[in-house]
Amino acid sequence: MRKVKVTFEPSGQTVEVPCATTLLEAATAAGVLLSAPCGGAGRCGKCRVLPRSGELSPPSTAEIERLQPENLQAGLRLACQTEVRSEAAIEVPAASMLVSPAIAEEGQAERYSFGPAVRAQPVTMPPPSLADQRSDLERLFTAAGCSPNLAVPLPVLQAIPRVLREGRFSATLVWVEDHLVRVLPGTEAPPLLGAAFDIGTTTVVGALYDLATGKELAVQSRLNPQAVHGADVLSRLTFAEQENGLDLLHKEIVACISEIIAGLLRDAGRAKEDLYEVVAVGNQVMTHALLKVPPEAIGRSPFAPVFRTAVTVPLAEMSLPGWLLGRLYVVPGVAGYVGADIVAGLVATRLCNVPRPQLFIDLGTNGEVVLCKDGELYACAAAAGPAFEGAQIACGMRATAGAVDYVKINDGVELSTIAQAPPLGLCGSGLLDATAELVRHGIVSLAGRFRGNTETASLPASLAERLRSGEQPYFLLAGGDDGSRVVLTQSDVRQLQLAKGAVRAAGEVLMARAGVALADLSRVVLAGAFGSFLNKDSALAVGLLPPMDRAKVQSVGNVARAGAGLILISQEARQAALTVARQVQYVELSSSAEFQEAFVKAMAFPPLGDDGD
Repeated sequence: MRKVKVTFEPSGQTVEVPCATTLLEAATAAGVLLSAPCGGAGRCGKCRVLPRSGELSPPSTAEIERLQPENLQAGLRLACQTEVRSEAAIEVPAASMLVSPAIAEEGQAERYSFGPAVRAQPVTMPPPSLADQRSDLERLFTAAGCSPNLAVPLPVLQAIPRVLREGRFSATLVWVEDHLVRVLPGTEAPPLLGAAFDIGTTTVVGALYDLATGKELAVQSRLNPQAVHGADVLSRLTFAEQENGLDLLHKEIVACISEIIAGLLRDAGRAKEDLYEVVAVGNQVMTHALLKVPPEAIGRSPFAPVFRTAVTVPLAEMSLPGWLLGRLYVVPGVAGYVGADIVAGLVATRLCNVPRPQLFIDLGTNGEVVLCKDGELYACAAAAGPAFEGAQIACGMRATAGAVDYVKINDGVELSTIAQAPPLGLCGSGLLDATAELVRHGIVSLAGRFRGNTETASLPASLAERLRSGEQPYFLLAGGDDGSRVVLTQSDVRQLQLAKGAVRAAGEVLMARAGVALADLSRVVLAGAFGSFLNKDSALAVGLLPPMDRAKVQSVGNVARAGAGLILISQEARQAALTVARQVQYVELSSSAEFQEAFVKAMAFPPLGDDGD
């Protein structure tokens, strides 16, 4: 097939692709990461580009629906819908680039006894003689107290004669659990390193640890490169079913982890040969993709994952940096939509042991909820949708520079943006604040409907002039009537209602299943990036959380990454993770009439003042 050259500006990156390739596919191949929360289905309208030259396919139905006539007239196109048919130059606006959002790298963690799976064992043995002609391996095993039948990897066996003689028959054995992975000359304590990763749908966070002391040496984070294939796990599942889709997802996440490991080692001034174990957590789709295990069954009823156990794989087999015989340890998950990241979060917070009922909520495109009560754990997953991450919102965006993250409305509109940049759009916390404020002022009804002019006649003129109507009602938060404006629309409010209703209903179903009344609930724990940055008052005001005292709502940050670190440096924590994964009672909501009834009720906004105060 004929190939054509595509150049993306302002970066100047070029690629040759087959004729009729979409601009989104061409951009991905060129390493230009475009924002495409819908996975290239043409629904979100975020992958806007401005062609400067070249023959392209005519605008699709999706483009005509998603782009205003003036935008089409100006030449804007959706990259996912536009096929390139000749050599072309494409300008990519900054707002269309996929950039890393604000990332919660740290999370609260309880204490566990120190004791990593990686350990060093110094040994000394007599050298061979005519009177003692035992083999080097027998000599080593006797000194170490090992079973004579222990399997020894070939690279270790090949190194033993040199190591023993170089160390004058003193050596140090390095173990990962019960696997002998290295033999070093002498008995001086060698450097032992490990890394812990939280592989999120949007971001990846990794930390490097000194396994001799348990000290954290460095932390780094990156945007998950798989995000170009869609903002949520369903988009990734769809992509995985395409030809070579799973292979590409696997390569992208391995490359991302490898890049982070290289950065961690560089920051800490350490050598990759001293890295012996990598612990990884994530939702089930992420861990399946990491291991290149087909995840498609997760997307279909009955949503069964391929594995729910811990998986251990040599680093070299995964093409990950580190000692060639080091190990990747993937923490077990619970069900198709409750993964190892939730298990790690429960380990980090020790909620598996709390006496009084508490709710653990990880807010994202898939809202996982766990009820903890007297050692019993009930979990479910609510399809909250990507609204909390700014997708499917008219002016939605991830929590990056220019995203409105705080809104307060009195006579005027007060707002703040990430990095104090000019407002470009709304991230999840800004969406929550803006909606709560519009409900507080009566601009949006408790049912979620924008009120008409006659119903809002008492509004100050400064607010009334911001209430506009077009294809649908909307409220002007910032900017003017040009393309730079930031608005909240009727459909945005509906998307938030769907998301918050699903999470709230999920918690109520679990409480009913466990026989827990609202008055019995001692605490709500919010995990993850969105849970770290949201305004508790707004979350209570819109009914995302049960009506309760705000003092009982606690944000704990990235406890998935914190839990992964604990599982790396503590075998007690590792055993706790195995226990939690088996202990959790999973409640499926997709066929639950109880959930549907609670969901319909939870979509409405609570009466003013019904926030637990």
